[in-house]
Amino acid sequence: ASPISSQASCLNFWYPFTKPENKKYLIKVLKLIGINASDIITIGPNWDFNGTLYKDYGNVIFEWIGPEQSPIGEENGYMRGHHRTSIDAYILAIVDNKVTQLLIEWKFTEHYSSKSNTGKFLGGKGVERLSRYSPIIARDRKAGKDILFNFSNLDHWGLYDVGYEPFYQLLRQHMLGQETVGMNFGPHKIEDYIVIHLSHSKNTKLNQLLRKNIEYCKGLENYVGQELHTVWKNLLSPEQKHHFRGAYWDEMLMNTEWPFCQTPWYDYIFDRNVKFTKGLTKF
Repeated sequence: ASPISSQASCLNFWYPFTKPENKKYLIKVLKLIGINASDIITIGPNWDFNGTLYKDYGNVIFEWIGPEQSPIGEENGYMRGHHRTSIDAYILAIVDNKVTQLLIEWKFTEHYSSKSNTGKFLGGKGVERLSRYSPIIARDRKAGKDILFNFSNLDHWGLYDVGYEPFYQLLRQHMLGQETVGMNFGPHKIEDYIVIHLSHSKNTKLNQLLRKNIEYCKGLENYVGQELHTVWKNLLSPEQKHHFRGAYWDEMLMNTEWPFCQTPWYDYIFDRNVKFTKGLTKF
């Protein structure tokens, strides 16, 4: 994989923390994101997630998709990333005395401007997508539960306004996190979830909501020019905001609290992900 691909940078970043003996360092890193974990649950090997066997082992696992039977209306089957919402990095932690799954979406240099990435709810495929995800919100609303978004009965925006790819991804990840609470992963019952969106601070084409991003999401007009993480948090209902964190992972690497600073691994990822961007205002 290219060293500037999201997949490669994600694996390089989290790899040292996969080792069971490095739990204390992973707890420190999560604190930089605003998550106060009291413990990390090492996953696996060969743990069952609601009928699906995961052979992974470590404090962090990659490309997690939940159970084989999709709880959010997507295609069933255990093929990571194939017609299924896939989580780049997944951690089980104890947060506020609850077994909490951390669902991490990782971004590096990618950004989205094409029609297929700014209008996910357009056309025939858009109808299928709306019919897949909207019933979950409708079900919770009818039952009087806290719904994902800050919708009123009659509003200036709707679900179709999160058809911009980064928001569409976050929509699915929140739903996957929400719908798998109560399921078992190995010997542990999932009690809560947090979706974490990590991007590179210099990727301004992604980090800022631009007018061209909302061509088919006019309900987000008032958010143009704002930071992506801030916009998403504002779209969430007050009861759901605590289920989201957003941060810039390159800035985390420069934090004085960062572990493993005096190691070849740190030099490697710092040189390739931070040092080469110094002096740049954007990609």
